Amino acid sequence: MSKKPKQAGLIIQDTHRNMWEGLPHESCGELLKALMAYQFDGVVPDFYDLRLKVAFDFLKPVIDKQKDDYQEKCEKNAKNIQDHWDKVKGVK
Repeated sequence: MSKKPKQAGLIIQDTHRNMWEGLPHESCGELLKALMAYQFDGVVPDFYDLRLKVAFDFLKPVIDKQKDDYQEKCEKNAKNIQDHWDKVKGVK
């Protein structure tokens, strides 16, 4: 039985700091909530504020890559531990 790995958390990168600092506090909160909804639930927001739409469209590929990298890491780790136990049990 294979468990589905938990999704990685949302990572905010220092390289995006200027974008975040350019938004008003309320917009930062709205963007962060939208990014979490996308990351964890797959919900793509419909923004009325063009600044938030541009920021989300800029960060969406970053989130997708982080998610793919995490999935890849989980699969690699699962294979490594299985290979280890197979070796310990003398299967391989």
